[in-house]
Amino acid sequence: MRLSEGAIYYCRGERGNSVYNTIEKKETNQWTMIAAMGKGRSGIGVIAYAGYVFAVGGYDETTHLRTVEAYNPDTDSWSVMASMVQCRSKFGIAVINDRLFVVGGCPPLLASRATILKLTTGLLSLT
Repeated sequence: MRLSEGAIYYCRGERGNSVYNTIEKKETNQWTMIAAMGKGRSGIGVIAYAGYVFAVGGYDETTHLRTVEAYNPDTDSWSVMASMVQCRSKFGIAVINDRLFVVGGCPPLLASRATILKLTTGLLSLT
């Protein structure tokens, strides 16, 4: 099973002092839980590309994160990928020419900086 066209993925984020690692998927008017991410976080960047869902950075109520995880719908599992160089949350995220761009975000010193990760056959490598 690959990512379904029209599916919506919802990352719970935070509520009060709690952060969550749970993800729900909506297809044909029905929500279902998928495998949980390895780490709960809020302010996360999420993007679907090449049959995977990438969860990038975020905040775990203690620190900003640089971790990257990729969801594989074939195995209903998450894999830890190469981390970003800098920790960040609440940023813009896009894929252009097989590169994942992470722009701005927190902490505030990152507002004018970008991280670029090269996407290669489902794996991330820093560029």
